[in-house]
Amino acid sequence: MKKVLFVCTGNTCRSPMAEGIYNSLSEGAISRGISAEGGKASENAIKAMAKMGIDITEHVSTQLTVEDVKEADLVLCMTRGHKFTVCSVVPEAEGKVFTIGEAAGGGDVADPYGRDEEVYTAVAEELYNYIERIVEKLK
Repeated sequence: MKKVLFVCTGNTCRSPMAEGIYNSLSEGAISRGISAEGGKASENAIKAMAKMGIDITEHVSTQLTVEDVKEADLVLCMTRGHKFTVCSVVPEAEGKVFTIGEAAGGGDVADPYGRDEEVYTAVAEELYNYIERIVEKLK
């Protein structure tokens, strides 16, 4: 089983949704943030996931560490900027760090932070489509 690490900025929106989706389809995913502050998942992220039958209410945002990157088999970042940051801090991991869009044949995932529930739901659906493809590739 591969250990998959999802990375976004604050670990309250995109990466916890991605972690929840991945673990609903497979197992072995964790999520971290480049600037995480220990908060809960955003209310709209929780609502968007609930629509998919996925519970992320217990999620607590966690700061990304060098060890997280080294221990992961695959690191999936939400944007090229996140990927650049991860590779700058852990250059030896470059071969296993991708944007989620690169891994699934799409683009960066826009940050829904502060937006309404409909935007979160659209991001959750985008993530689901990407992650479904990634899970298939990893089989």
